[in-house]
Formats: sequence, structure tokens, C-alpha cells
Amino acid sequence: MRGGGWATKAFQWVINNNGIATEEYYPYSATNGTCNGNLISYRAASITGYVNVPYYNETALMYAVAMQPVSVSLEATSTSFQFYKGGIYSGPCGRNTNHAVTIIGYGIDGNGMKYWIIKNSWGSTWGVGGYMYIEKDNYYYPEGRCGLAMYPSYPIASPYASA
Repeated sequence: MRGGGWATKAFQWVINNNGIATEEYYPYSATNGTCNGNLISYRAASITGYVNVPYYNETALMYAVAMQPVSVSLEATSTSFQFYKGGIYSGPCGRNTNHAVTIIGYGIDGNGMKYWIIKNSWGSTWGVGGYMYIEKDNYYYPEGRCGLAMYPSYPIASPYASA
């Protein structure tokens, strides 16, 4: 991903740190800086690894999302993406991924248009309460709308949380 972080690097950090704090305990601040060592030592959850979903394969992505949320990167540079307020988003966007989101589900509307449900990190005032519906399975876009099927991955949870 060009401008943002990689989910797999974040997953590896959680593995190396033996866990991660909740957002409530250590809120996201959207600033550059150094982590607070006292706060990162609190571990609310941990993972043992991660899986890369087959790239450029929305069917494989759908099977993965049916089991758990999946991290994806996508291109979020267009004004229409940044100011999305509802409906099924179908562009404009390219495949120069620069933002990470989480796909939490999928569906089909009354007109037969398939969509992904994504959760964004931009807060509840963005989109539909912090979520977006984005086009799914358009055969003109084997990389997925806005590149979302290019680098999907998900963590493997530990059998217990180490709080």
C-alpha cells in the first residue's frame, strides 16, 4: 500500500508484542509519534498468525468474510470516496491502494447489485455511521472496486486473550 500501512505488518506487530490493547484503553490518535510503552503493555487480545486471502479473487474474499472480518487495502483518494454518505459506491477510484479498511460483510440490493460492507477508521460521521457499501463482483475489475481484492488478509486469533 502506498500511503498507508499494511495489515500484515500490523498483524506481525501484534504477534511480536504478544497482543494489543483495546481502542477504548489506547485510542487511535491519527498522529505521528512514539507509542506509549505503558499503554501498549496492556494486552486485551492476541493473535498467533495471519492468512493472506488469494489475491484478485473476490470469491475467495467472500468465503473469508463469511468466517470473519478481513482487512483490505484500497484506493481512497477520490473526493467522492472521502465524502461518501450512502448508497453502493462504484467509483471513481483506481487500484493505487493507500488506505486500509475492514470488510465485515456483503449483500445484494433490491436491484441485484452486489456489495461489500466495509468499516472505515474515519469515525461515525463518515459514510453510513462509519461504514460504506462498495460494489462487489464487477468483472471489469478483477482487483475489486478500488483495488480491495488485491491484498486481503485476516488474523488468526489466539485461543485465549492475555489481559
